[in-house]
Amino acid sequence: MALASCRSCKKLFEKVRKSICPACEAAEEVHYETVRAFLAENPGVNAERVAEGTAVPIETVLRFIQEGRVEAFGIGSTIPCGQCGEPAISPTKRLCKSCLGKLEAQIQQQQSRIKLPEKRDVDVGKALNTFRVPLKGGGLPGTSAS
Repeated sequence: MALASCRSCKKLFEKVRKSICPACEAAEEVHYETVRAFLAENPGVNAERVAEGTAVPIETVLRFIQEGRVEAFGIGSTIPCGQCGEPAISPTKRLCKSCLGKLEAQIQQQQSRIKLPEKRDVDVGKALNTFRVPLKGGGLPGTSAS
């Protein structure tokens, strides 16, 4: 089994499936139940409010959202852009409008640099390596021997 560093306490542990050690996993489950109960009583609040109301670290609340364990609840302004830190346009894109526009421009620029070879017209018979075989009697198919 592989050794990994726990993302919560930074201790080494044998990683089976999760990126946190068993001790932190138990604590995280307690945090999850706390967040879930808080959201049941206070639907529609943002991530900061959940963190304040539950004493669960904001990073943990955001991780629950990113992992899909907690539904996105008005958190568009709380997920930071992965490039600049501004509010992301959605939890799945994780980029702000400005950085998304820059990324699209970079993609278009790189696509314009790609040179594809020109298309050539190819004779189908030559491309398939076909040829005619004379039939018995000396004639070619489709012709009459006179």
